[in-house]
Amino acid sequence: MSRKTMPAVTAWIDDLREAFGKTEIDSVIRVGLRPDCEPRRRFFASENGQEIGNRFVPSGEISVAQMVIGDWVGVPGRKG
Repeated sequence: MSRKTMPAVTAWIDDLREAFGKTEIDSVIRVGLRPDCEPRRRFFASENGQEIGNRFVPSGEISVAQMVIGDWVGVPGRKG
């Protein structure tokens, strides 16, 4: 990945580094690039026809309705 071929991705990563720290973000990306990392920790980016990382391949389709966990009623600290 280079700043020239993936400028939006590298700008986003720079913003994350500024917000959370370079060491932390670089560590998360490094782990996410390993082919043996668990799916929830994968890192994948795509821009201008360039790709880096490990795509997440879902095991099945999930509808928008299935993504809704529920309303906020009864959630501590949440008014609703």
